[in-house]
Amino acid sequence: STQSTWVWNASSVDRMQHTLSLALYNANAVIHPQRLYGVLKSYRAGDVVQNPLFYEEMDDESANLIEAVDAEMVAVVRALEEKGGAAGLTAEYPTFHERIVAVYGPQIADRSTVRACFATNAAYKGLRFPF
Repeated sequence: STQSTWVWNASSVDRMQHTLSLALYNANAVIHPQRLYGVLKSYRAGDVVQNPLFYEEMDDESANLIEAVDAEMVAVVRALEEKGGAAGLTAEYPTFHERIVAVYGPQIADRSTVRACFATNAAYKGLRFPF
């Protein structure tokens, strides 16, 4: 849709040119399934699983999966812009790494990688898996 809409960015409310941006901007779908898979991929019925810190103990594999899914989303956004007539859509969909730094800024001690952004984000401190 070319109707504009508004999106809350944790620190501000920004006007978005495309309503589609709201559906594509959902970071939960980019983060949570990949993190759960990274920890539970070897789980077998009856295994005792420690309840790790969801973000602070982010491992490289989970972070790499998050970045891979985000790269796919960025590619979809570019295709929608180039072939679907959604001019300006890529400007409304920065990479996940750019988004997490923009939203949490000074709460992140190490912004060098996606994994580091999760592991050193004060806003995520102490949050455990949902099991």
